[in-house]
Amino acid sequence: LGGLKVNADAEVLKEDGSVLPGVFAGGEVAGGVHGKNRLGGSSLLDCVVYGRVSGGSASTYLMSKLVKGVPGTAGGAVNLRVDPSSQSVTICFGNAAPAAGAAQAVAQNSVAKDTQHAEGPKKPAAAGGTKEYTLEDVAQHTKGTDCWVVVNGRVLDVTGFLSEHPGGKEAIMLYAGKDATEEFNMMHSESYIDKYAPQTVIGK
Repeated sequence: LGGLKVNADAEVLKEDGSVLPGVFAGGEVAGGVHGKNRLGGSSLLDCVVYGRVSGGSASTYLMSKLVKGVPGTAGGAVNLRVDPSSQSVTICFGNAAPAAGAAQAVAQNSVAKDTQHAEGPKKPAAAGGTKEYTLEDVAQHTKGTDCWVVVNGRVLDVTGFLSEHPGGKEAIMLYAGKDATEEFNMMHSESYIDKYAPQTVIGK
C-alpha cells in the first residue's frame, strides 16, 4: 500500500535503508511494517502502537540533541535534582551534582524498594499443573524463535503465533520478554486469547 518505510523504532528510512535523522512516523502513513497487511485492524494497531513508539523515539532523539548542544555535557551526563518539599524536578546537564538540600530530601523521601519482582527462588508449580514464572523468566525469551509475553497475569509463549498474528510479527516483538497487558487490552478483548490462541498460554 505504499507509505513511508520505518524500522522497529518508528524511524523513517531512506531508499538505501539508512535512517533519516529526526523523522519518525506511525499509523497509516507508514508502509514499512504493515504495508502488506491491512487486515484485522492492522492500521489501528499501527496508530496505537507505533504512535507510542514514535513518541518515545522522538523524545529520546530530542534529548540526545539537547545534551549534545549544551556546553560541559561531555559524555551526555544528565542529572536530576528532585526536591520533594517543593515537589519540583530540575534537569542538570553535565557533571554538576544535585544540591545538598535536594539530595538530603531525596534520601529522606526515597521510594520503597519493589520487592514484588525482586529476584529470588522460583515459585513452585501452581495447583492444577499451571506453572508459575517470574518476570525475570519471561525476560529471557525475546527472540523470534523464542518469544514470551505476559498478558493479564498469564505467561504466553507466542513463538508459533507470530506468523499468524493479524497485526504482524513486529507488533508482538516490540513487547517480547515484557508485560504487554496495557497494549493488548487497548486492542483486544480479554477473551481473545482463549478464543484464538489458547495454545500459547503456558503459565502465569
